[in-house]
Amino acid sequence: MGQWSREKAYLQTQGVLRQYPGLSVIWVANDPLALGALNAVREIGKIPGKDVMIGGLNWDLPALLEVRDGGLVVSVGGHFMTGGWALILLHDYFHGRDFAEIGTELQLPLFSSLDRQRVINYLDVFGDGDWSKIDFRSFSKVFNPDLSRYDFSLENVYRNLKPRPYPSG
Repeated sequence: MGQWSREKAYLQTQGVLRQYPGLSVIWVANDPLALGALNAVREIGKIPGKDVMIGGLNWDLPALLEVRDGGLVVSVGGHFMTGGWALILLHDYFHGRDFAEIGTELQLPLFSSLDRQRVINYLDVFGDGDWSKIDFRSFSKVFNPDLSRYDFSLENVYRNLKPRPYPSG
């Protein structure tokens, strides 16, 4: 649907809703398409999140704000963080900690879903797009020799944020 265009998704969703007026779920391949579908659903007077559930993929900020506000039900994402996790594994490997010691098949959390409940915490922490808040050293077995396994889950990212500086005064 949509050829990766928000406008095209909007137009196609209009057609689909005319053809299938009872449609109650729309799942699309990225957040801009979800936002286009959302516009079409709103335009015909249906209530997103109640009459029609819409979900997307990518954790794009405009979509996350719609999840927070109830327009979209979910955005699935986090796959962009895989590059960071790969760098940690390579760092450890080149410093004598071969990740193969736990097996050669790694299960990385490529995707996590952010629904209305979970998106608030995410936006509070990363809504500004500042990834420097993450203490990446805390994920490394070189810097933390007692780590028995790699845990790159979003929950563990939250646990390993750098302390926020307190305002002076």
